[in-house]
Amino acid sequence: MINYFYRAAALLAGAHALLADGPQFQDPVRIEVEGEPIAIAGGYTFPAMVDLDGDKRLDLVVGYYRGAGMLFYKNIGTSESPSYAPARSLMVNGEPLVVPGVGP
Repeated sequence: MINYFYRAAALLAGAHALLADGPQFQDPVRIEVEGEPIAIAGGYTFPAMVDLDGDKRLDLVVGYYRGAGMLFYKNIGTSESPSYAPARSLMVNGEPLVVPGVGP
C-alpha cells in the first residue's frame, strides 16, 4: 500500500515538472463549414480528428450527448489547410449511428 503511494507521488511530481513552464497551446481556431461556425445543438460534444474515409486527410467526427449520435465532416481541403463539407450522420446498416448508454 505504501509503495503505491510513493509511486503515485513520483508520477505526480514528474507531471508537475513537465508542466513547470506551463503547457504550450496554440490560439483557438473556430472550425467552419461553408463560412459558418460549426454549432451542434446536442449538449456536450466530443470531437475527434481521424482519417475516416482513408484519403490521408484528417476528417472531423463529433459525437454529441443529446440523441447520442455522431456527425462526420469530410475534409475536402488538404492536411495543411483543412476545409470541411457539411455534416452527415454516421450510418450503420442504413440507420444513424447511436451510441448505447449515452444521452438522456
